[in-house]
Amino acid sequence: MDRVLVEVLITVSLLSLSAVITTSASLTYTRLKQFTEELSYEKALYSLAGAIKGAVVASIISGNNVSTSISFHNPVTIEAEGEFLKVYLMNSVRLIYLGVMTVGGGCGRVFYITASENLVFLTSNP
Repeated sequence: MDRVLVEVLITVSLLSLSAVITTSASLTYTRLKQFTEELSYEKALYSLAGAIKGAVVASIISGNNVSTSISFHNPVTIEAEGEFLKVYLMNSVRLIYLGVMTVGGGCGRVFYITASENLVFLTSNP
């Protein structure tokens, strides 16, 4: 009888340990995934800001309006507000100062940029 009780206790202990390890691994994976997504949004924000500034510079050099586009791996929600760009994350908003008036925004993977010397229109692919 003691042997059966010991085997049951060992089995229950191993199952409990397995559940704790699985839960811990799942939580770690969730945190890592969220961190990676936030880095992806940060990269998208800085890439878009760079593309906008590049279009403005090209417009200044050429003296004409410049149109270009930029695409991202994952859909991004971006809003232009005056001289700032906002990208919406799951629980927060990231903001970057552009230094040029920007109008528009949207949600999607492709964004179209039309820049003049002092105004930028930003639209997403419908």
